[in-house]
Amino acid sequence: MEGFILSPASYSSSPSGKQFHADVLQLVHDGRAGLQFWVQYHPLFAPGPDGLPGLHALRDPALTDLTSTTWPTFLDALAGHIRDFHDLVAVGLSDGRTTLTFVTAEVVTRLVVPALRALVARENRPTGAEHLALIADVFHRSLAWIDAAAALPRVALLPDYVRLALFTPCTDLIRTQLVAERQYVEGQYEARRVAHPTVGGDFSQFISLELALDMLHLNKAALARVAVFWIQAPAAWAPRDEILACAETLFVLLVRHLATHHLRPAFTAAIARLTAGAAAADPAVDLAQLDQFLALVHVADLIVQMVEVYHKQEMLAFVDEYDFLSAVNQEKRSFETGIDDQAAAGLDRVIDRLMDQVAHLLRTTQRPDAFTPPADRTTSVQPTPTCQQVLACLSCCTSAVTGATDKHVVDVFLGEVALRLFNVLSEHLKRFRVDPETGAVQLMADLNAYHGWATRTLRNPDAIRYFDVLKEVGNLYLVTPQHLRSLLLDGSRFEPVLRVEEAYEFVILRTDYARIKGMVEDRCAFM
Repeated sequence: MEGFILSPASYSSSPSGKQFHADVLQLVHDGRAGLQFWVQYHPLFAPGPDGLPGLHALRDPALTDLTSTTWPTFLDALAGHIRDFHDLVAVGLSDGRTTLTFVTAEVVTRLVVPALRALVARENRPTGAEHLALIADVFHRSLAWIDAAAALPRVALLPDYVRLALFTPCTDLIRTQLVAERQYVEGQYEARRVAHPTVGGDFSQFISLELALDMLHLNKAALARVAVFWIQAPAAWAPRDEILACAETLFVLLVRHLATHHLRPAFTAAIARLTAGAAAADPAVDLAQLDQFLALVHVADLIVQMVEVYHKQEMLAFVDEYDFLSAVNQEKRSFETGIDDQAAAGLDRVIDRLMDQVAHLLRTTQRPDAFTPPADRTTSVQPTPTCQQVLACLSCCTSAVTGATDKHVVDVFLGEVALRLFNVLSEHLKRFRVDPETGAVQLMADLNAYHGWATRTLRNPDAIRYFDVLKEVGNLYLVTPQHLRSLLLDGSRFEPVLRVEEAYEFVILRTDYARIKGMVEDRCAFM
C-alpha cells in the first residue's frame, strides 16, 4: 500500500491538515484500521520541504480550514493524491522507470476507483459547478490512467515519442521532428524572400505553410487518441481492425484535404495567372511571376516532405511501409504524384511563355540576309544580335529556376527547354537561305553560341546532344560539295536526334544547292 501514497513530503503539519488527510485515507483504505499508524509514521504527515505544486493550500492551516468549510473535507486532498500519481506516471514514462510506474496499477484499480465511485454516488446534491467539475475531472483522469497502466507490456515497448504523445495533453503536443522541420522551412522561405524581393506577391498568398503545419498537429493529436486504444487491443481482438481503419482514415483525410482544399486550388490559381499572361500581346516571360511560382513550388515541396516525415514518424506504427495495398500508402503516393503533376503543369506554362518569347525574338529581330550577306559586308565570327538576345532571355529564365528549386525539378525543366529550343531553332533555320561562302561562318558562330549555353547550363548529356547535332547541321554549310554526301551518310553525327532524311532538309537551304544537287543525290540511299 505504501506505493500508492506517492508524496514524499508533508502537505501540512497542522492538526487540521492531518485530519484533512486522515479523512482521505479513511475513504481510500475503506475503514479506520491502521489509520493511526498512517497518521503517526507515514512521511506524508512528517515535517519537511515544500510539497508538490497544486497542494499549497493544504499546507496552510487557515486555507485548509477555509477549504474544509467550502468543499467536502476529503475532495481536494483526494484530487491531490490522484494528480501526484498522474505526475509520477508521466515521470516514470519519460525516464523509462516503467516497473516503478506501473507497480501501483493494481492498487489504484482496487482502491481508487471504488472510492471515486462512492464519492460520485454520495454527491447527490450539487454544491457548485466547480465542485462537480473537480469530481468529474479526478474520476475520468483516474480511469484514463488506469487503462493506460493496464497496457504496460505494449506501452513500455513503444518508442519514446509515442509514449510521450499518449500522455501529453492535445493542447500541448510534444515537439517532434515536425517542429524542427517547421523552423527550417520558415528560415528557408524567409531567405528566399530576401534573395528575391519579387516573391511575396499574389502567388505567395495562395498557399499557407502555417495552415499545413496546424493540420498536421491536429491530425497527430487525433492519432494519439486512437493509439491509446491500439496499444491496449489484443492481437486477436475483432475491433482491432476497426481501430486500424480509423487510424488510416485520419491520415487519408489529412492528405486529401491538404491536396484538394489547399494545394490544388493554389496551383490552379497560379497556373491561371501564368496562362493569362501567356495570352497577352507581349510574349515576354514575367520573371516576377516566375519567381513567385517557383516559390510556390518550393513551399509545396516542403509540405510534401513534412507529410513524408509525419508518415514515417506516426503512421508506420499502424501500417507496413511496403504494403502497396494499404490505403495510407496509396493516398500518400497519390498526394505526391498530384503535387508533382501540378508543379509540372505550371512549369510547362512557363516553358510555353519562354519559347514564345524566343520565337518572337527570332522572328522579329533576325535580318532576312543574316546568312546571305552581301559581298561588301565584313564577315563576323561573333554571334548575331538576335542570338545574343535569345541567350540572354534563356539565361535569365533558367538561372531563376536553377536557384529556386530542387535538382530533380531543374533537370526536368532544363530537359524540356532543350528539346523545345532545338525545335524552335530548327524551324527558324529552315526559313533562311545560307551562303556557304559568306553566311556559313556567321551561322556557325550563332550555333556555337547556342551550344556553349547548353554546355554551361544543361546538366543532362542527352539534352546537350540536341545542340551537338545543331553544330553538325552548321557543318553541312561549311563543307565542300565533294564531302557533303559522305557527311550526310555518317548517321552517327545526327542520330538519334535527326534522321538522315531530316538532315538533308537543311542541305537544300544552301544557296548553291541547285548546282550541287546531282553530286549530293548520286547513289544516296536516302533519296
